[in-house]
Amino acid sequence: MATNRHVLWLVLAAVIFDYSFVTMMRVCLPFHAKALGGSSTMIGSLETVYGLGQWIGAIVLPRLSDKWGRKVILVLCSACAACGYGLALLGLTLASPGLLLISRLPVGLAKQTVTVSRAVVADCTEATGDRSRWMAYQCTALATGCTIGPLLASQEALGEFGPIALAAAVFAVIAPAMVLVLPETAPQRNEKESQVARVPLWQQNEVLMILLLLALPELGLVSHQGVALNTYSMKIGMGCLPCGKPWIAKVNSASAVLQAVVAGTVCASLARRGWSDTTLMQLGCGSFAAASLAIFFWQSPEAIVASAPLAAAANSVLRSFPAALLSKEVPEQRQGEAMGLLDVCSSALRVAAPVLAGLLMDSFGGPSAFLFQAVLFLAAVVGLTLRQR
Repeated sequence: MATNRHVLWLVLAAVIFDYSFVTMMRVCLPFHAKALGGSSTMIGSLETVYGLGQWIGAIVLPRLSDKWGRKVILVLCSACAACGYGLALLGLTLASPGLLLISRLPVGLAKQTVTVSRAVVADCTEATGDRSRWMAYQCTALATGCTIGPLLASQEALGEFGPIALAAAVFAVIAPAMVLVLPETAPQRNEKESQVARVPLWQQNEVLMILLLLALPELGLVSHQGVALNTYSMKIGMGCLPCGKPWIAKVNSASAVLQAVVAGTVCASLARRGWSDTTLMQLGCGSFAAASLAIFFWQSPEAIVASAPLAAAANSVLRSFPAALLSKEVPEQRQGEAMGLLDVCSSALRVAAPVLAGLLMDSFGGPSAFLFQAVLFLAAVVGLTLRQR
């Protein structure tokens, strides 16, 4: 188990680096694109190409990690990240919007560091509370990266292109370092298991049912983070609290810090004490429903601030235990495929949820999105309860 813990800490560090630079780029990119004369369409296209790379990677790379090994895919993801950030730096140096756009594709592919690291957690832990605890630690690593990234982007001492150069250099070092220090964790397949593995997981009814249940809170969560909270905050900037960009940024940063703390302490502790993934998911969904209903009924900046800790705590649950829940329902030799399937579904919802939330807010008013979220979270609680029975 000591070796396993060593591997787990290594992949958690990789997740921190990955999300630090991903969130850093989300802050920097609009400014760089604008400096190159890019339009709003150009800025949106940068995220679209990134999403395309992530989608392709989610379909292909996690499943390949079951066949080729986790180490190979993690090294490949780091190399793709180094390539992508290097292309972005070259594009900015040459004032080429095209190169900047192309650079987002390998960075999107590299996003599978998180997905494959979940498979590593499943490889190195038993299908008990220990696995759930380490999934919570991974959520802490992810949230830590989301906190560090914007801070890196704001460091004027690094210069205009310094943060991107730093990202390229770090991943250029991480890729060969993984070759040297990261052991392989994927279980070996025998011929019989390889024959069984030819039936895709998405064709199995139990797996589909779990994905459907997990899609309900994910749809509400993406709606909340992607559109509803920030858009509604701008619309209600009329009370004693200023709801401008700095205020929204501070709320989001504080939420990320709280998410990291709750995931690494409360969630991990409850998992160690034997709380099931289903129970914890019910708790998280119920908490997020309460936060959404608070904003829906009170419709004020104060309501957003008051509900933020509850939403952040719930977010730590919803970013920790879905992967643990799914991983315990599939064979150990197919953890990569399962985690990739979860990411494919999540990526699809990240495309659909913002548009749906925006349509609801335009058609029925800003608060309607929060009522919609509450319904989704409560439906997930009911569904998880019925499945448990």
